[in-house]
Amino acid sequence: MSLSQLLVRCAWVPVVAALLVSCAGTPPARHDAAERASFMAHAGQPVDRFMWLTSYRRSTAISSDQVVVWTGLNEAYLVTVFHPCANLWFAHEIGFTHTGDNVYVHVNSVKADGWTCAIKTIQPVDYRRMQQDQQAGRATQTGSG
Repeated sequence: MSLSQLLVRCAWVPVVAALLVSCAGTPPARHDAAERASFMAHAGQPVDRFMWLTSYRRSTAISSDQVVVWTGLNEAYLVTVFHPCANLWFAHEIGFTHTGDNVYVHVNSVKADGWTCAIKTIQPVDYRRMQQDQQAGRATQTGSG
């Protein structure tokens, strides 16, 4: 391989690296603006805590500063954290600190990939109603299409 061929091949390395970095900055498509809006529309008035008692717990980031946590099959809470914090969309693992059997606003935190994010608000989500509304919306779209 000649020196000029080697230089041409090496010239692509920074281009590929830049493309990979730019792709890493794209939020996951699974949580689009419509889904976030649906959670926001079905979120109730802020509460000071939620029970962290059951073994059924899962969470998912829906924006850079919001996480939905399920403490039961249809029991969900929208948790908003204070800025600055890690971009929750990109967290590989999300957890919560808790006090006894509860997670309290302003006391406990969201743990995301080494970041500790203070909880700003906790809002219960009417998850059953949200699912019903989404099903009704899909039925309407199917019937009109």
